[in-house]
Amino acid sequence: MACGQLGILAAEQGNFDKAGYWFARSIVGFLLMGDRHEVERNVSNFLTAHRKAPPEKKEELQAIWAEVGLGPFPEPKGSNTNRKRSVKPRKKSSPRPRRKN
Repeated sequence: MACGQLGILAAEQGNFDKAGYWFARSIVGFLLMGDRHEVERNVSNFLTAHRKAPPEKKEELQAIWAEVGLGPFPEPKGSNTNRKRSVKPRKKSSPRPRRKN
């Protein structure tokens, strides 16, 4: 949870690129742990930072989102789409080691 808290602090200070970094890191971590509630909380925080950011920082935040492999950037609230937000981690290119039984 510390990464998400650092993201909140950074966003409150107007450091939207740093906030995006910390939120993205938190989202990926919670995805790997399977904690859907924390994923959704941090996605919401990321999108709030994106909404409050100036236009040039919005582009940086979208680049951070893409860089960590979270899929298509979610539609902003109030858009005319009824699609549900979906965040899925990207598949890693290196295979995982097999477990020994």
